[in-house]
This record gives sequence, C-alpha cells and structure tokens, in this order.
Amino acid sequence: MKDLILVGAGAFGLEVFSWIEGAVGFNKQFKLKGFLDSKTKSFGDSHFCDVQILGTAIEYEIKPNDVFVCTIGNPSVKKMVVEELHNR
Repeated sequence: MKDLILVGAGAFGLEVFSWIEGAVGFNKQFKLKGFLDSKTKSFGDSHFCDVQILGTAIEYEIKPNDVFVCTIGNPSVKKMVVEELHNR
C-alpha cells in the first residue's frame, strides 16, 4: 500500500483532504500519511483535519512507499517545492 502525502496544507490542501476518503483505492491502494508544509506545524484542536504535518518538503525524508500530490496554489512556490522533491 502506498503512503499518500499532500504537499501543501493551505486551503487547496484541505479541500483535497476532504475528498480523500471518497477516492478510488483509499485504504486499499493508498492511505493518507499526512501533509508537508513550511508554514503550519499544527492545525490545532478546533480544526476538522486530524492528519499530521510531517514537516517541510526540504526536511522530509522520502520513504520508498511515499507518493505525493501537490496541493500548493501559488505557481512559483509549487515549482520550487516540486523540483526539490523530484531532485531527491
């Protein structure tokens, strides 16, 4: 089973998070491991999202079963983060 990581815990990341349970293959082919984000360390107790933030794209150690979906809206930030992950 693959470990899905959403890259970006902003508004679009949370929107994608809300769709995950309805996705084909959820908890059969992949499970949600968490988010990568540089600005947010925790969603807090009052937030609906109970998935952890694993760290930043730069500090995260990629594991063999990890797969990523980039949920960053800003094109220049998206390019930089995706290139960082791809290079590793």
